[in-house]
Formats: sequence, C-alpha cells, structure tokens
Amino acid sequence: MTNIDANIGYVDVADPRLGPELLSNIVDRGKRLLSSIKSVGISTISVDRVITTEREIGVLLEEFSRNNCCGIIIRTAWFLRSNAIVGIAQRSHLPCLIWATPNQNDPGFEGLALSHGALDEVGIAHKIHYGDTSESSIKKIINWAKACGLKQKLMNAVYGEIGGRCLEMIPGSSDFNQLRKIFGLHVDNIEQWSLIHKSEEIPDSQWRPVADRWKEAFGDFRASKDSLEKSAKLYLAGHQMFQERNWDFAGIQCQLEMIDNYLAPCLPVAMWNEDGFTVSCETDINNALGMFVAHYFTGKSAMFADIFHYNVEQNIIHALNCGTAAPSNAGDMKDIQIIEQSPLQGSWDDVRKCSLCKGGCCTHFVMPPGPVTFIRFGRIDGRYVIHLEKGKAIEHKHDDGILEGLGGVWPFAYIRLDDDVNPESFIENMRSHHAVIARSECVDAVAEFARLTNIPVL
Repeated sequence: MTNIDANIGYVDVADPRLGPELLSNIVDRGKRLLSSIKSVGISTISVDRVITTEREIGVLLEEFSRNNCCGIIIRTAWFLRSNAIVGIAQRSHLPCLIWATPNQNDPGFEGLALSHGALDEVGIAHKIHYGDTSESSIKKIINWAKACGLKQKLMNAVYGEIGGRCLEMIPGSSDFNQLRKIFGLHVDNIEQWSLIHKSEEIPDSQWRPVADRWKEAFGDFRASKDSLEKSAKLYLAGHQMFQERNWDFAGIQCQLEMIDNYLAPCLPVAMWNEDGFTVSCETDINNALGMFVAHYFTGKSAMFADIFHYNVEQNIIHALNCGTAAPSNAGDMKDIQIIEQSPLQGSWDDVRKCSLCKGGCCTHFVMPPGPVTFIRFGRIDGRYVIHLEKGKAIEHKHDDGILEGLGGVWPFAYIRLDDDVNPESFIENMRSHHAVIARSECVDAVAEFARLTNIPVL
C-alpha cells in the first residue's frame, strides 16, 4: 500500500454523442479502474458521471476544490471534445494526468492523442499515460500522484533557517524568492543564539530523561557528559522552536559560530531527523530540500552526505557525514557508537594554539547494504536542476584511521552506483560536495516531482 497523504481527482471524459447505454458502460469501466487505483493507497475523489462538454465541468471542479485535490486523473474514453480536457486543466490549475487504457473496443487512445495535442497547443504542462492496471502501469500513476502530493505539501510550507550561510558554501544557499516562486516555499530565518538561549532554559527534569534514554539506546556511548547534556537540551529546545514557529523542515548553520561557542549540534540533528522532522546541517537549503523530498517519498530519514572520494574504476562513491546521520541509516541504534566530535570542526586559535571546538556527540557507523537513491538539488546560472542516480550501499572495508582518524568518529557509506552511470557524467553533474542518500529506490518519483516543478533532471 502506498497511502499517499493527498487527494487525487478522477474523471471520465467522452464524446457527447454517445448514448445512455455506452455512457453507463464507461462509468462502470471507470469504477473498476478507480478501484485498482484506490487499492494501492491513492485517495481519489470522483463523480459518478462522464463529462462530455466543457459546460459540465463546473460542479466537478467544485468537488475537487472542496476536497483539496492536488492533481486530476482524466481518463479518455472513446472520442471526446478536447476543449473539455483543456477546460478541466486550465480552470483547476492542478497537475493533470491524461490516461487511456489499451482496449480495441474503446478507442480511448484517440482521446489521449487529441487531448495531448490540445494541451500542448495552449501551453499547459501535463502527463500522458497509456497503460492498463498492471503493476508497472499503476506504479507510474503512483509516482505521479506522490509528486502531486509533494508539490501541494511544499506549497506554503515553511523552511526554518537557523543561522546564515555556512563556510561560504555558495551552492548550499539559494534565493528565498526563487524558492517561493518554484515551490511556494517560505524561508523563516533566525539566529543560532535564539536556539542556544532556549536550550539553556530547559530544566534538568526535562533533559536528564532524554540523556538517560540515549545512553541506554545506543550501543556504545563515548562522548563527554557536557556534550550529552547540551545535546539533550538543544534537542528539546529545537522541538519547541519548530512547533512555535510552525516550521515544516529546517537547516542549522553549526559551523563555525555554534561549534566555537556552544556545541556541535550533530546528535540533536540526527535525532530530529529520526523523529521524522527533516533538518539539514550547514544550512544547506538545497540538501534540506532533497532530504525533505526523500523523506516524503520513502517515509525514511535520508543521510546528509559529503562525497569525499570516488573510485572511478569500481564506480563506488565514498560518503561521510560530520555526525548528524539519523540512527535508522545504520539499521539499529545498538549498531551505533556515539563519539565526541573532532576538534577539527572548530576554528583554530593561533594565540592559544588549540581548536575552539566546544565538543559534541557524533553518530558513528557504516551504512549497511541496501538500495539507495542519490539526490542533489542545485542551480546552473540561477536555474534549478537536480542530479539523480540509483545505487546500492555495499559492504566495504572501512578503516577507522582514515582522514586523520575521522573514520572512527563520523558516519560513513559506500555506494556502488548503477552500471549505467557514467563516471565522467556523474562528476560533471555534481553541483556540490553535498548530496542526499535516500535509503530506498525513489528515482522515478523524484523525477516526476522535478517534471511537475519544471526542473531538469541531469
């Protein structure tokens, strides 16, 4: 079952010359098709009639609007009047999928072709689908419906940005007005001090049970008491802030100000994601968007990853995270070590000859085998693009001593890209060292969302 958290409208459209008997058969056929869609978890809104003229669509659209539909499936049955199709798409302002089923006794293919041409004539984006109720055919409808649901969810969603641009990473920042234009997304920016101040007000009676629960849940806890206490406080303060400001997802700057003056917030970020609330580190809004998209399509927290090495000969990317990966990316919390954050994350004090890092807790593990999707939103000359690839997390020799010992502190993943991924193209398509690793295969669904938002897939 898919269980898409959104309503999809459904309507049969046919020629007005057809008699009552044939129109009744079309309604019955439509009900059977509708049943196959509902059986996979797509919530549909429909009316028990065939639309034959543009004048009839008013009541239909009122029903779709009343039920807050995010997209419309229009089944073309027999021949039809294409202005009815254009009217539904034009007046609803919703994504439309034009569907015809292979049937030599129902020339709905004609209606599909005619509708496709008519919508192209007037410049209305749409999707066409010619298929039956087989698993592969219904999967295409599922991916489209999921993409419609995500588009609706992002419209008027709020992204909370805690802090400013991190380490001058230009590809990690974006134009807030452009995000509003493309996704309907609002950005609410606050300073990191607001979160720190709130965390210091958390009483012992609240943070201690959280710290005790974490120490019990994780397989090996090696971080300092101070890091654990501050992490528990920050975790609780963040949850309060997300609710008070009505955020849908967020990003936090962390480097360098927060790490130098209070805490590396890695464990709180990991646990916020584990709770189902997407938070990216390093205020990388494009990775936050990818993580939010991945979570919507898979129901799982994705890993914010740095791609630090690429074995071109074997087509294996080596990925790490500076400590914020959600525990579910490891499979089991008992498989995770909690390690004190590396001093390398803080600024270097030339006077005292030491790092200013105030410590923190990192989740340390190597991602277990399984299918993954590589996702990275980025921009080329100001226009959004998305890099998508399929792959598998694999078992791979891991040395805790790599990267001057960071191999024993942070989370890691080894991803073998699919055989059809060309290494030169992969490198050319990268727009940052950051990417999202989703712990499921969701390329087709993400590609559908990209199509709905007019974002080219690299």
